[in-house]
Amino acid sequence: MLAASMLLSACGGLQAVQESPGPGPAPSAASGEAVVAAMQAAASAVRAAPGPAPREAPEPAPSVPVDPPAPQLLLQWHDELRQLPGDALQREIGRLGDAAAPGAAPGPAMRLALALTSTRNPADLPRAIALLEQLQRSSHADAPAWRGWARLLGARLQEQRRADEAVERLSLQLRDSQRRIDQLNDKLEALKAIERSLTMPRPATSGNGR
Repeated sequence: MLAASMLLSACGGLQAVQESPGPGPAPSAASGEAVVAAMQAAASAVRAAPGPAPREAPEPAPSVPVDPPAPQLLLQWHDELRQLPGDALQREIGRLGDAAAPGAAPGPAMRLALALTSTRNPADLPRAIALLEQLQRSSHADAPAWRGWARLLGARLQEQRRADEAVERLSLQLRDSQRRIDQLNDKLEALKAIERSLTMPRPATSGNGR
């Protein structure tokens, strides 16, 4: 403010000198130099005046942890469960037992389904399929993010169950065929024994007919 006042005063003095009427003596060079010096001093003061203080940047808001997306979690869980030994896998299934309840969070339910498919126990496969079907019908707030993956994994498990059933049927047919083959071999050996007994030479009879 002081620098601006000095600048305005200097400009006013210069204008008064220039507009002074009458035939009086012309303004001296010293007066002009004084006005110019005053203007230069005012301009220097304006340039040297400190500007407004910089505004401090607002502190960033604390980051809120966000769960990884469903595909990344599925891959992570698959790798973790695949490396668990049998007893540890059973403990994990027991820990996630509450995830099978209706209305449970879909994330633990998907992890439980993956754990059930990793046991290689045929009885656990229907449990995993039923759990995935339940998840597809879930009204949980997080269910939409998992519903598509539950449908994909459920379809894959349905195909695996059909393949397992086909293998089991073929195994039964193979065992039945093998049993029939064994029975035929036994009958064949019995026929061979009868044939050998019929072709054996009879002992010679004595001359007196006895």
